[in-house]
Amino acid sequence: TGQGQQVDVALMDCMLNLLIYELQEAQFTVPGARPTYGPVAAADGDVLIVPITVRNFDALRDVTGLPELASDPRFATLPARSANWTAMMQVVEQWTRTRPVAQVLATLEAAGVPCARYTEPAESLDDPDLIERGLFARVADAAGAFTGVNPPWQLSASASTLGARVPGVGEHTDEVLRDMLGLDAAELQRLTAAGTFGAAGR
Repeated sequence: TGQGQQVDVALMDCMLNLLIYELQEAQFTVPGARPTYGPVAAADGDVLIVPITVRNFDALRDVTGLPELASDPRFATLPARSANWTAMMQVVEQWTRTRPVAQVLATLEAAGVPCARYTEPAESLDDPDLIERGLFARVADAAGAFTGVNPPWQLSASASTLGARVPGVGEHTDEVLRDMLGLDAAELQRLTAAGTFGAAGR
């Protein structure tokens, strides 16, 4: 349309948007069993496997060939699997432990089973896909440089990345008061001496 619009984003709205399951569960008088999506061990690392639908589970059962997934009544229905999720994933781990992460992911992805490599936050900082996307930026402050996380949105015509430097406390006090509020040097000196901006000399 060629016309702009206001973008209104609230932090609370964003957080509640991530709690859809919890908000739905809160509306039922008898909460159902909730799966705990923890990692399982592979031969050289950990993976997350989330067979949350019937189709996902059927594919997992078929591709792993684990007899317990087909015969154990605890895994026979979706509600039963949710109630016995940890036990089910312990069975699946018998299969993953004998294979490297790359093989586990390739096999499950080809079968249509949701899965991912399990990584620690520190490992994410070196993730080539995240780096290529420009998620991280180097930021410096008085203590030195560190890696910051850019906003999760990218705008086609506006910069939305972190600045390269974090100003020190009070670094721009004089500039703001002088240029924006029009205070002269004598008034700045008087206010500073009176402790208006914190302890003198700070």
